[in-house]
Amino acid sequence: YDVTSNLQLIDETETFEDDFINTLISSNPAKEKFNIKFTKNNYLVSYYLRKIEPFFEGLNFTSIEKSGSFYNKQNKLFTASDLSTSFSRGKNKCLSEKTFIKQSLLKFSQQY
Repeated sequence: YDVTSNLQLIDETETFEDDFINTLISSNPAKEKFNIKFTKNNYLVSYYLRKIEPFFEGLNFTSIEKSGSFYNKQNKLFTASDLSTSFSRGKNKCLSEKTFIKQSLLKFSQQY
């Protein structure tokens, strides 16, 4: 949560730490009414989500859509198609932000 918050990827007024963690580890976050609202463009969010997949069993674009718990900055539920398209179209976009995400997650993975 701290890494995600420091990257300013989520709306901290709507996504609390417990909800964030529970959404990522729950087998059915929608049933438990856990949600994550992101504040950045779809490309950065899709890049971030792809980078954290190894930390969470079963986390991928399809499971994100099925969960019904991940919202973009327009408060629209993410679909696997939204995430996949954004990820593939943004290969050469937001290079400094991507580097920052990658470095932050590398530091996190080395600590844990």
